[in-house]
Amino acid sequence: HADHVQAIDVSPDGTQAVSTSDDRSIAWWDLVHGELIYRQVQSAPILSVDYSPDGCQVVAAGHDKSVRIYTRQRSLWGKKLEESNWLVRLLR
Repeated sequence: HADHVQAIDVSPDGTQAVSTSDDRSIAWWDLVHGELIYRQVQSAPILSVDYSPDGCQVVAAGHDKSVRIYTRQRSLWGKKLEESNWLVRLLR
């Protein structure tokens, strides 16, 4: 990331992590090999991320007041689920 990290979550199996930054990026990491898997830049900083219990999806809340879903297969990458009237700072 090119700016402060906002959020990090580790997959339930402990092999991957997802992180977000003030640089508007969301990044997936391979914790076994210590490598970046994929990085995507959004329209606004992402403030919170949370893996689903099965580890196949990540939900992210952004500074643009949206909640988006990401899948490992990238079939729904960045699909907007909800837009709030308020800033969403934490998902769980």
